[in-house]
Amino acid sequence: MYEIKFRKLDRDSLQDLRAFTEKCPFLSTAYCAGQRLMWQGTYETEFAVECGYVIIRIWHKGKVSYLFPYPADAEPVAGAAAEGSSLFEDENLATVLDRLDEHTENTGQLLRFIALDEDQSEYLCRRYKSYKVTTNRLTADYLYLTEDLASFAGRKYSAQRNHIKHFIKDWPGAVFRPLGKGDCEKVKAFFEEFESAFTKQSDFAEKELAYAREYMLSECECPTLSCCVELDGRIIALCAGERFGDCIDVQIEKCLPGFNGCYPFVVNEFAKVCLGRAKYMNREDDAADAGLRTSKTQYHPIRLIPNGEFEITGELSEFAESIESLTDGGELISMQFPGDKPLHLSLSPICDSDSNDYDRLCLDDSHNRFWGYDYKKDIPNPVPGCFLEAARKAFTDGSALSLAIRLDGRFIGEAVYFVVDGRGSAKLGWRLLPEYCGRGLSAPAFKLAGDFGLYTIGFAKLKAYCYKENEPSAKAIAHSMKQVGEDEGFMYFERVI
Repeated sequence: MYEIKFRKLDRDSLQDLRAFTEKCPFLSTAYCAGQRLMWQGTYETEFAVECGYVIIRIWHKGKVSYLFPYPADAEPVAGAAAEGSSLFEDENLATVLDRLDEHTENTGQLLRFIALDEDQSEYLCRRYKSYKVTTNRLTADYLYLTEDLASFAGRKYSAQRNHIKHFIKDWPGAVFRPLGKGDCEKVKAFFEEFESAFTKQSDFAEKELAYAREYMLSECECPTLSCCVELDGRIIALCAGERFGDCIDVQIEKCLPGFNGCYPFVVNEFAKVCLGRAKYMNREDDAADAGLRTSKTQYHPIRLIPNGEFEITGELSEFAESIESLTDGGELISMQFPGDKPLHLSLSPICDSDSNDYDRLCLDDSHNRFWGYDYKKDIPNPVPGCFLEAARKAFTDGSALSLAIRLDGRFIGEAVYFVVDGRGSAKLGWRLLPEYCGRGLSAPAFKLAGDFGLYTIGFAKLKAYCYKENEPSAKAIAHSMKQVGEDEGFMYFERVI
């Protein structure tokens, strides 16, 4: 199993990730290293370099998502992909996604990408067979030309120019300047004032404020692209951003209430600072806030960055939609097993009445020594029925399907489809209760499960493997699958339509 080595993003590794994100060819602020660190308490970020590509992995509430990989040595021209870049034709991109597929095989979660633009989504739709694509207007980033915000030229910006004119007239002593190492106490005082007037009650807004405070205090210690508006020795506004590719992520813009025109003044002055550093400025999403949406729209973005999501669903999810239930025990596929007394071999859902036998099958450590999975890491303290509950949850999640192997209607074992890759293939495993082993049932049961996977569920390829010392299983698999390789520990098989 291939494993990608990820590093956790923290203060020590920030500069390493920044060295890559400065060359990022994409426009979503999700790629910005400082943004990722700022929200690390909610969205835990890790990164790796594989086949010359940067892979960013994000954990949130136990669920893992990935950003679309990009070359570590990419030209720092944001939006190059949208302008016909050859990035999506690079063979290394396909290779790194192959390795990411392999890396996620045993995580129990299907591969999921977030913060996608149209070109990235289109590429993934071509690559994978079973997927779900979603976009949400609430998560779209607002993209502007730096030159537009720095000049506020033309009739469309007349309101902003008037606001700035009145701000300068009302507060002639206000100075826009870079944030410095000696500003910590002033920044603390600013946030105390800001928080005392803070009215937004959402959990997201409160987290954003706390993260912004922490981030701006760290900028005092090691300022990068952060500025403030100072009036008579008092900071009345703060802003900060970071370059990624040919874009500036405007991470923070905050002004104290009572200073009308301060926000347009900050936007304009900060854009002047950024002019020459990057072609674009991304002022992030509107957080589903009506006031923010109005404001960001009035600054006339050149377009919205969609930040779409792409989630592999796999054939199991499609199969789940095609059936009413997997709890009633009705036969899904069957065959007559030849012999002196013909027996009826079938696959059907594992029912509540099978729970005791299924527990016995799962808990037999000696019999399962070649099963390849130790339940103790996920279910350290098993209770009756827990294995059936876990199997049904896996099917609901689209990650695995466990079916009962039956002989004349009796539960004798399990067939399981797992590691569904969204590209038409899955792995197939099976095991029988000890009393049914050695009776010539393994090979036909495995073939029956293969037939069902290929011709009913709809997989284009099924894969299997077994320990090299497990000769009975190897023979049973070889009855219906072709061996395609081996290594020190395992033999590998495939069956293709």
